[in-house]
Amino acid sequence: MTSKSVSSSPSEMGGFGSAAPNRSKASKAKRKPGKANHRREQCPLGRDPEIEAIKARQSLGLPLTGRLKANQVKQAHKLLAVQHHPDKGGDPEMMTRFNNARDVLLEPVMESIASE
Repeated sequence: MTSKSVSSSPSEMGGFGSAAPNRSKASKAKRKPGKANHRREQCPLGRDPEIEAIKARQSLGLPLTGRLKANQVKQAHKLLAVQHHPDKGGDPEMMTRFNNARDVLLEPVMESIASE
């Protein structure tokens, strides 16, 4: 039998805990707090929405921050529309508010459908 020496020093192993090679300054830069690096995070369904999208989320009873999916918005709008529809005795102003909130949140989705 031959015995092989097993190296256990981190610099020789190159695993997860190994020291990283020289990195550029851009990768060492820290993000500004409260700012998303990518534009998609600032869209109405993204993690850091604008104030109009936050108001729209609030009127539909959705979480104010965090990512949303289009289906979540559609489902929340549908539930509120069934309860507050003017044909069912609801307030027309409330229904208009819900419709506008849905349009604000689904704006990018609607634009992509219109461009097809």
